Amino acid sequence: MRVDVLYFEGCPHHRAAVERTCEALAEVGVPAEVREICVHDTEEAARLAFLGSPTVRVNGVDVEPGAAAHGKVGLSCRWYGGTGIPSRELLVAAIASARRGSASARRRIAAAFAVPAAGIAALPACPACYPLYAGILSSLGLTAFADPGRQVVLTGVLVAVALSALALRSRAHRAHWPLVLGVAGAALLIGGKFFLISTIVTYTGAAALIAANAWNAWLGGGRDPQCEACVADDGAALGPASTTKAAQARRS
Repeated sequence: MRVDVLYFEGCPHHRAAVERTCEALAEVGVPAEVREICVHDTEEAARLAFLGSPTVRVNGVDVEPGAAAHGKVGLSCRWYGGTGIPSRELLVAAIASARRGSASARRRIAAAFAVPAAGIAALPACPACYPLYAGILSSLGLTAFADPGRQVVLTGVLVAVALSALALRSRAHRAHWPLVLGVAGAALLIGGKFFLISTIVTYTGAAALIAANAWNAWLGGGRDPQCEACVADDGAALGPASTTKAAQARRS
């Protein structure tokens, strides 16, 4: 996560805004880098869509919803409901929203890789299928795996990609049944393709693997980052090794 605090030189609220932003990050328990960006002139203010000092953005999004629609760009002080710095609640909500968005993006990327991987892995290991394999792999730049003797390796790699996508989020939502279903599906796929030589078993395994990834994506993150218990749990899970710049700033 990236957090930017934009300000102009001499802004009386700049330092307080940075400190409160660091406190909000430490409270939510999100690893992030806080960048302080000084806006020097009106041209730079226009280029950065600077809505006044201080402006706080989380992953490029202003912490104040709808601010860009009615805010004025320029070198001026910015007010948040009568005060010169955003409230703790506003910052925490923006950070939590950005974290939920990042988690959703990771799940979509994982699913995007997992489903095609399972589908390609399920292609039967028969001589008539080699041209189909070769065409698909050539389009992906993996012509080295088109050799029939490397189908075992290729299938193993593709199944590993699909299972990795499952494992990526299983810990977050604390429901491991999708991963169990995926492992069972992978076993059926490999067993049906290379040992039982059964198209039905192979496709059943691939279907189970794809269904497990769909189930895993539907479960989502499982917890509301704004829940106080979840925040405390997240902070404990991160541990001292994940101490952020925000936490360091808070202690200082």
